[in-house]
Amino acid sequence: MRSGELAKAGGVHVETLRYYERRGLLAEPLNPRAAVPCGDMEIRSKIAELDDKLAALSELRGSLERLLASCCDGRHGEQPCPALSPHRHPG
Repeated sequence: MRSGELAKAGGVHVETLRYYERRGLLAEPLNPRAAVPCGDMEIRSKIAELDDKLAALSELRGSLERLLASCCDGRHGEQPCPALSPHRHPG
């Protein structure tokens, strides 16, 4: 709850709350940035998510390298790639 909301709920002016805080009768409000927990699990989750994406990209890269080696090697853009052609025929 913000100081203004607390003051209104208590029927006092916000400066009254600040006065009580200065006198030590009320605890100082927590700074939201200081109150945010470390987020260790959230950070670890993001790292795992990135690892999954990197693994998927690595797998895709390997597939494209194999495609290049098996199908397109030596063509160098001279002919349409049969693997990428919309009218690809099996075999």
